[in-house]
Amino acid sequence: MIGDKLRKFRKKLGLSQFQIAQELNIERSTFAYYELGKTIPDIKTIIKISKILGVHYTELLEEEHAQVLGDVQDQIPNVSNLSIEELKIISLLREKPSGEKKKILENLKNSKLDKIF
Repeated sequence: MIGDKLRKFRKKLGLSQFQIAQELNIERSTFAYYELGKTIPDIKTIIKISKILGVHYTELLEEEHAQVLGDVQDQIPNVSNLSIEELKIISLLREKPSGEKKKILENLKNSKLDKIF
């Protein structure tokens, strides 16, 4: 359970719940709920916590969740290897509203490139 892992890594570093909560800009009780398993932090918070604790975020997740995220990361190309054209496409896509992005991605999947932009 993620709460057990949070507690283990926090105690290993000698940090209090209050100290970590301060770093995250949340209430101590919120972090305590994470450790107790009453609530689960979102992925952005998990990543922030992992940086504070000095561990990779997948170490905080359940094994099956970490594996899924690892599989997804393996499928994502290295951004530094993108061509100028690919960067331009990403830039144009970012400017579009969410609904349009979905349509564009569906058109890309169906190779209807003349209807994309």
